[in-house]
Amino acid sequence: MNKTTLFRSLVFFLFVGLFACSSEEAQQKTESEQRQEELEKSLEKVGEELGNIGENVSESVNENFSEAMSKLGESLEGLSKNKDGEKVEPISHRELKKFMPDKFGSIERTDYEGQTSGALGVKISTSEATYKDGDKRVELKIIDTGGLGLALMGTAVWANMEVDKESSNGYERTTEIDGNKAYEKYDAKRQEGELAMIVKDRFVVNCNFRNMDMKDAKRAIKRMDLDDLGE
Repeated sequence: MNKTTLFRSLVFFLFVGLFACSSEEAQQKTESEQRQEELEKSLEKVGEELGNIGENVSESVNENFSEAMSKLGESLEGLSKNKDGEKVEPISHRELKKFMPDKFGSIERTDYEGQTSGALGVKISTSEATYKDGDKRVELKIIDTGGLGLALMGTAVWANMEVDKESSNGYERTTEIDGNKAYEKYDAKRQEGELAMIVKDRFVVNCNFRNMDMKDAKRAIKRMDLDDLGE
């Protein structure tokens, strides 16, 4: 049932109830049948008017929503262009896969998944790999945001932050790796960590690991030839 039909049904039941009450009251007051017919016609007319208002409101909401989505699409398309006004398309997830090593450090890759998806005229590509060896596990991801740059839609919320925290269990901080803005978080007690960085203001590399030292994770990331991304 659409909004207009639902609205009309509610109006109908509302006025049926009112009419029933009015009819009962009319009988108690011994009003004429003509009076009842006039009341029924008046209520029916009001119901039609309210139904028309409901249709107009529904149409207006749909038009405004469509217009808003159209403007959002135009804005995102504008963001996906470079300084020369050219639209930047992300490379395919198949190209990204070439940068996913068969081994992360000494841990072999056991699974892979990639996709390129789009909405409102913009696309992003994602490549994900899993590495396992006993109780060691690494989840590695590379995202190409195309021309969206750091309008990453939550992909790297730390990109515009400065973080430096430390405790007896571990630390969390923003830093640099080979000149790229990076983020580190490590729990020494659990031997769990996250290492992420932004390459060329476009690619987000994210690594979550367990039962591995942060130094080993950094060493493996640096071997990935990420400077060649997008070339």
